Amino acid sequence: MIVAFAYTVFNFVLCVSVAGDGNADVVGGQYVVASHGRVLSHLSVQEYHRHRAFELRIFSGIRVTFCLAAVVYFFLWKEEEQSYAENV
Repeated sequence: MIVAFAYTVFNFVLCVSVAGDGNADVVGGQYVVASHGRVLSHLSVQEYHRHRAFELRIFSGIRVTFCLAAVVYFFLWKEEEQSYAENV
């Protein structure tokens, strides 16, 4: 669980530093980084896909931690419930 949390923090910091302030988008047939409707910079096709991959990676990393937390919680809860039933 600690490793997943550390991965999430590292992944988030890395991706936010690479992705910058805006989101990769296609505006008027051009690949750009935009924030609140304002174009911050223009991107090549490769940069656009890299930027989108980092955006996706942020959310997937956070999701891994929450899913793992749920699995650990319910796995431990089930063991605790079984040990309680054996003692009664």
